[in-house]
Amino acid sequence: MVEPAIGQDDGYPLIELTPSHRGMQVDGYRIENAGEFLQQSWALLRRSFRDGPHERLGLLDRLVIENCAGEPVEVLIDGEPATLETRAEFTVEDCPVDLLATAHGF
Repeated sequence: MVEPAIGQDDGYPLIELTPSHRGMQVDGYRIENAGEFLQQSWALLRRSFRDGPHERLGLLDRLVIENCAGEPVEVLIDGEPATLETRAEFTVEDCPVDLLATAHGF
């Protein structure tokens, strides 16, 4: 994460951006020891990787990320895979669309 420069200097294998009316919540996921490996494995077995060890990195309106290896950035947007350039910018913008949701959150 290069603008703003937040988190670990050597990056994260997984970054989650959660948009809201307040901005994007940025969470970085990485495993640094055997205990965190076990915690993340347990979270994956329960099909809830978000419950694994991670760092809350902030609430931002804009974030620029860059792949540390200089390769394209692989992303999931609403569960759909996409490939971006080596450097990508994410922003929060107002959307003048009203959305309907069911009781299940869809």
